[in-house]
Amino acid sequence: MTLRRKFEEMFWCEDLSVYALALDGAKQPCRVISSNSGQVLLTGIASPERAQRVAQTLLSPSIFSGWGIRTVALSESR
Repeated sequence: MTLRRKFEEMFWCEDLSVYALALDGAKQPCRVISSNSGQVLLTGIASPERAQRVAQTLLSPSIFSGWGIRTVALSESR
């Protein structure tokens, strides 16, 4: 299995339109909308369709303040 396919399978959160922040001890995704998803845009590991969705999410009002991208979205309770 290629790295990209494995990464997509393990980290993509369809309903959040971002990649998981991490995997927990049970290999389950930590489903948090955070600026960390921007790293996949820099590295190029994201599929083009998902990269576009991540960019749109990072520029949405809940995570983009107008001054920059917040570390964690306003909608997150963590």
